[in-house]
Amino acid sequence: MTMRKGSGPRNGGPEPGLDGGSDIPVSVLDVSHSYPSRGALAFALSRISLDIAPGQFVSLVGPSGCGKSTLLMIVAGLRRPTSGHVEIDSVPVTEPYSSLGVMFQTDQLLEWLTVTDNILLQARIRRLPEGQARARAEVLLEEAGLSSFRQFFPRQLSGGMRQRVAICRTLLHDPRLLLMDEPFGALDALTRDRMLRFLQRTWLRRRATVLFVTHSVDEAVFLSDRVIVMSSEAGAIVDDVPVVLPRPRATLTRSQPAFGTAVARIMSYFENDDD
Repeated sequence: MTMRKGSGPRNGGPEPGLDGGSDIPVSVLDVSHSYPSRGALAFALSRISLDIAPGQFVSLVGPSGCGKSTLLMIVAGLRRPTSGHVEIDSVPVTEPYSSLGVMFQTDQLLEWLTVTDNILLQARIRRLPEGQARARAEVLLEEAGLSSFRQFFPRQLSGGMRQRVAICRTLLHDPRLLLMDEPFGALDALTRDRMLRFLQRTWLRRRATVLFVTHSVDEAVFLSDRVIVMSSEAGAIVDDVPVVLPRPRATLTRSQPAFGTAVARIMSYFENDDD
């Protein structure tokens, strides 16, 4: 990925060191995205506007095909909007933006590399100083409870452990913006719950700005400061739900009235989807 204009190397060039710095704001400004379908234009997104404050954890929820992942790709600069634009740290995104961490539903680990080498792949791609990157990898492995597995191969790990390795790799360069597209969607319920708590702990240590895509309303409310509700009709935002719950959140958080209120408000938009 290339850097935003004025922030470093371009045309796919690597960054010289850890991103670090302060948390960054994201602004989505009147963004639409359409594509040809049966001789007409279909809209994946329709005039989306959204501001994310520095250090805020924001989730996107909505039915399949509502444009959540498309919006994430546009924020990352990996897809051009049909109209409107995105600003990251007040700079328009006109090309792939590399000062971020991106994580998808599949862990994308390389089976022939050890846990440590999978994490350090991020450093090699970005040409980070090896000593600095290796030291940071050790810190992340310790935080993830994976220090004793550093020389294991992915096939020797459980699904949750593989996702923790993927998160460590995503965080290696200390990005101040994280884009996460259903990273826990393939996990069983118990493993997913452990991963939610792990991600929360990791985010609380760093307070990066996060845009998180999920189909799970429970997951979104548990993690987020705000939940953006999207409609399947022309990819529009129908609600912006604040989550007023103390952190850190635990299993018992789900029994609090504010949790149930937020879930009910979000679910009310999808009650008639099967009618």
